[in-house]
Amino acid sequence: RELPAALRQRSALPVLQPWAEPGDGREGERADARRFRAEVRRLKPGGAADIPHLDEALVHKYLDDLRSLDVIPEPGRPYLMK
Repeated sequence: RELPAALRQRSALPVLQPWAEPGDGREGERADARRFRAEVRRLKPGGAADIPHLDEALVHKYLDDLRSLDVIPEPGRPYLMK
C-alpha cells in the first residue's frame, strides 16, 4: 500500500494473497498437483506432456525481463523507488 502507484501495479501481493495463511491440509485445498498436472496434459498437444521444468536459462530470462521493466535493480545496484 505504501508503494507509488506505478510500483503497486507491478506488485505480486495480489497473487500471493491466497497463501497468506497456512492451509489445514484438506483434500483439494488451494493447490492440487494432480489437478494441475492433468490440466497441463489437457492443454499440451498430444496430452502426454508433464509439467515443464524451469531451467537456469529461463530463470535468467525472467530476471532480465524484471530488470528491463525496472522491477528489480541490476546486481550490485540499490533499488531506488521512483
